[in-house]
Amino acid sequence: MKKRLILLFSGFVAWTIFFLLARAFFLVYHANLSAELSIPDIFLVFVHGIRMDFSMAGYFSLLPGLIYGLFFFANGKSLWRFWAAY
Repeated sequence: MKKRLILLFSGFVAWTIFFLLARAFFLVYHANLSAELSIPDIFLVFVHGIRMDFSMAGYFSLLPGLIYGLFFFANGKSLWRFWAAY
């Protein structure tokens, strides 16, 4: 059970990091427009965006969390097939 929760949490963290990196890539890709922003404004982009990142990571983690809840007593092999496909 502990391993399943760690796997679910690591998926949530991975999605959050992905979205943070995507936001940084977006700002670098549009460097000509991002240059007009001050350092505090760029910081606020990440601060306000982290709430949306957590929200989307939660949405993406919802299905695996429900599956883990439904297959609470199932063996790890059947869940691993689902997790690898997801």
